[in-house]
Amino acid sequence: MVYFVVTTQTKYTVSKNIHFTGQPLFTQLLSLADKQEIVNISRRGGFDRYVKKLDGYSHLVVMLYGVLMRYDSLREIVIGMLSEAHTSHSNISMAKV
Repeated sequence: MVYFVVTTQTKYTVSKNIHFTGQPLFTQLLSLADKQEIVNISRRGGFDRYVKKLDGYSHLVVMLYGVLMRYDSLREIVIGMLSEAHTSHSNISMAKV
């Protein structure tokens, strides 16, 4: 007498999720902000008229980072951004800060 054992394999696939799971909140917020639109608004309003290094988008990124991390001083913001510069979530050059 011969017995045959039949097993079934279930394939599990990972679906593509568009709800940004696994990304930091800072990265999620920056992905929602259109960099080109912010630059255009800044140029139309003349807000970057006297800018040498820190343009409107970079200023938005730095201030958003400071608010989300609940920093109280510019020194804390600079130290925090320099410590996370290798992750490059902000897409700005740290030479600007």
